Amino acid sequence: MLKEFKHPGRQYRPIPFWSWNDELQKEELNRQIEEMSTAGLGGYFMHGRSGLKVEYLGKNWCDCIEEGVKKGKETGMHAWIYDDEGWPSGFAGGIVNGMAEAYQAKYMTAEVLQHPKELAREEILGAYSLYGKDSYTFVEDTDFSRFESLLVIRRRVQPYYIDVMSKEAIDAFLKVTHQVYYDRFGEEFGKTMKGFFTDEPRFTCKMGQLPWSDGLREEFHKRYEYDLIEYLPCLFYEYSEFEKVRYDFHRLVNDLFVTNYMKNMYDWCEEHNCYVTGHIMMEETIFSQMSTTGGVMPFYEYEHIPGIDWLRRRIETPVIGKQVSSVASQLGRKQVLTESFALTGWNVSFEELKWIMEWQYVNGVNLLCQHLQAYSLKGSRKRDYPPSLFLQQSWWSEYKNFNDYAGRLGAVLSAGKEEAVFLVLHPMRSGYITFDGTRTERLIALDQEFCKLSTELSALHISYHYGDETIISKYGRIHNNLFQVGEMSYRGVILPTMYTIDEITLKLLLTFLSKGGKVVSIGEFPDYTNGSRKDLEELRNKVIRRKTSDILRYCKDTALQTVSITGTNGEEANIACQIRETGEGTLLFLVNHSQEKTSQVTVTVLGKAGVPLKLIGETGETEGMAYTKGSNTTFELTFEPMQSHLVYLQEEVKTEDVSTCFNTSVILPAGTDWDIKEMGHNSLTLDICTCIIDGNETIGPIPAIKLMKRLLDLKRSCDIELRYEFYVDMDLQNNENLFLCLEDANRYDITVNGEVIDKTQSSYWKDKAFVRLAIKSHVQNGQNVIVLKGRFEQKQKVYDVLYGENVYETELNKLTYDMEIEAVYITGDFGVYSQTAFLPAGRNTVQTEGPFVIKEMPKHFTHTNFTTQGLLFFGETLTITKQIRINKNSEEFRNKNIILHYGKQNAPVVQLFVNGKFVKTSLWAPYKADITSEIIEGENEITFVLYASNRNLLGPHHHTKGECYNVGPSSFTGEWSWVERESEADGTDLGDRSKNYWMDAYSFVAFGLNKDS
Repeated sequence: MLKEFKHPGRQYRPIPFWSWNDELQKEELNRQIEEMSTAGLGGYFMHGRSGLKVEYLGKNWCDCIEEGVKKGKETGMHAWIYDDEGWPSGFAGGIVNGMAEAYQAKYMTAEVLQHPKELAREEILGAYSLYGKDSYTFVEDTDFSRFESLLVIRRRVQPYYIDVMSKEAIDAFLKVTHQVYYDRFGEEFGKTMKGFFTDEPRFTCKMGQLPWSDGLREEFHKRYEYDLIEYLPCLFYEYSEFEKVRYDFHRLVNDLFVTNYMKNMYDWCEEHNCYVTGHIMMEETIFSQMSTTGGVMPFYEYEHIPGIDWLRRRIETPVIGKQVSSVASQLGRKQVLTESFALTGWNVSFEELKWIMEWQYVNGVNLLCQHLQAYSLKGSRKRDYPPSLFLQQSWWSEYKNFNDYAGRLGAVLSAGKEEAVFLVLHPMRSGYITFDGTRTERLIALDQEFCKLSTELSALHISYHYGDETIISKYGRIHNNLFQVGEMSYRGVILPTMYTIDEITLKLLLTFLSKGGKVVSIGEFPDYTNGSRKDLEELRNKVIRRKTSDILRYCKDTALQTVSITGTNGEEANIACQIRETGEGTLLFLVNHSQEKTSQVTVTVLGKAGVPLKLIGETGETEGMAYTKGSNTTFELTFEPMQSHLVYLQEEVKTEDVSTCFNTSVILPAGTDWDIKEMGHNSLTLDICTCIIDGNETIGPIPAIKLMKRLLDLKRSCDIELRYEFYVDMDLQNNENLFLCLEDANRYDITVNGEVIDKTQSSYWKDKAFVRLAIKSHVQNGQNVIVLKGRFEQKQKVYDVLYGENVYETELNKLTYDMEIEAVYITGDFGVYSQTAFLPAGRNTVQTEGPFVIKEMPKHFTHTNFTTQGLLFFGETLTITKQIRINKNSEEFRNKNIILHYGKQNAPVVQLFVNGKFVKTSLWAPYKADITSEIIEGENEITFVLYASNRNLLGPHHHTKGECYNVGPSSFTGEWSWVERESEADGTDLGDRSKNYWMDAYSFVAFGLNKDS
């Protein structure tokens, strides 16, 4: 294990989404693969996405996929194929749903009609005469006009997606996608081409709707021996025995989805020597699962590498990670994948990425899929749920540091088996009987109680897995007085708040109790079995009733506690822990979830005597630790905010002293005054323009992104003249570097101050879509005007998708514009300053109204936020330096380690040099470095290289939140969209859609070094 930790193989390293989102060139694909290999990535998911300009599944597309596999083989990387064009998976870019209505998605709606007249019978699944609130009668005739009121339940069709419960639809999908690839390069399946990523298959129901599939009525009758149609109202309303009907219905639709989609795909991959991984839609809560899948845990049985998705710059409860890792542990899956970092925004730090990743890793995930790496940032691609963690970033050359770290974690967290004392029954099936297509109060309470219990168990460091009742029904048994699920054996079972329990689970619990097993009930006790009311007195009388606050004492009293992590007030809730038995020792992964709190803790591993060894994820090295011997192993750890530690207990460990240290240290503050030694090209983003349409209609000044919408609303082609203005106040004679950077330069005639710009002498900047043109000789002090003349054109398909009826997100997620209106950029050697004041705002931002002026390049910084000192839109690297005099023989420094504290960095990556010698690359805490060996007597040069993010360059600049932690395309326009929800656990239809999030002022994030911590 330690060898793998030092040098993790490709199989443990991150595998990003590689967004194929433009016209694809094999030479560029190969260049990007080589860059990924150098950056320490394990492979890539070749992912067709919005912006793609080759025919999906056409010859050019398949040639490029084959080239990606070929280059992967050459570089030793693992090539994976994302299985669709956009998401959700299963429709093959429109091919499958375009075959026949039988393959298209279906759903049910319920509506009470007063004095109904003629109704389209072919749409109606059932009509019901209502008798008050408590009863109804199924109406078999078609003369609906004789009723005063009718409940009508309709079958609706969503033509833009597939029926995920239809085996025939999935067979067609596999035939037109997977089989096509296998026919071309099947010899590489399971070798270089590892497998497929399937993404977010789901029911297409909105709030108040429920899934339907043709053939569902017959399958329901076959399984349950009663007619579903007669009982459909029970799915939407609480009529007599609604619990039983709902239980049977949701169990069936979940099973059909799992079997016909996921198992079908898994079986195909098994037969063709490759893997399937990916994730299912909205795994976060019981409510979100009821809305989209009927429960995600049964799907994980049929993924070779089970996976989840995590969006936004935040963490939540342990539930999503525990769900997938529980099934993986129970069924012997060594790796668990997360697609992470979508919506985190251009300014997300590596510390925050690590925080999000490790929150999932401590809950059982161990393989990272970064969302995403963009082939191109052209047009709206730069706003495709950013960031793009790729070549367009200033820090790309240092990205290997992060990928090495993630790979090391992945290697050790795949070794051995995770320890779990308790099996917590998952109350998913209680969701069956409380869900009516909406977020009912009982369902909300069920979710809240389950999340609360999971959070508190993790905070008390009680090890547990979830038991899904579908998985238990297949793999559950009582063996050696333990409750066994597959490969895992549990010493105790916890019943959370549950309304119903499966008959098989009930029998296993009673057997477990008869063998001396421990079953603890925390919360509301179930009153139903398989959705039918039943007296569970025998179980009720035998279980132990406890509050969550009492569970730790119970574990101590019954020897079920395996680790204690205590601070000054008992168990330290911020610190989460995973314990793994590797066969050679015991591994502890400990993570501080707090973004603010530093914790000093005592860790006691109960019942295990060993020598602790600290594993350093940043380097792959190991360090010995001070500890207390005995039947337990005890040691101390300090956690800075978002910091983690890996500790490995072995019987014997040989360690080497890395360095000789003095007993005392002196803290050297880095200070706030800095000289600029070197700086990449600065930038000014021009995102406001005036547009003249067809020579006669003027719009603006208007944000370029809003002008795009205005032009689309015309639904026609037109001639356009775009005017962008910028202001200069500097010595132009001695400045050779002034450039105009823009996209689609070949579409425009370009002038600056009326003079034609030569487009033949161009290069690119940041991204090959950003053409850089020299304009120094055309720029003047004062006002400058850039004019772009061209023709705005779109294919009819664009208008059909944007303005058509009943268009599903499958179409939007693969939409490609022919032309887009974008900001342009002035770059070069200068400073950018606002002519109005800066106002401090939340989330480490400042706001200003502008306008902005280009002045001389800054030479010196006097405070910690470099953004406001001339670097407002800066997105490159910056080298700063200062001199510090050290008298090594003085009382202050003699025989002491010199520790430089540089404060929390406001930059994704910072490198430290002392007297020209490299000391450290800093991605996260601790924000300090021992520079004793680099310091000389007298003057010392302290140098930092800061790598800026693209946030201040690309935005969003105008969102009312200032800095967004959930960034999607709409974050740049100010319109409401689903990204404004705080969590996927919220209802898909919740939120004020009329709210506008736009402000005219500009928001900028801080860039620089903070004051000393």
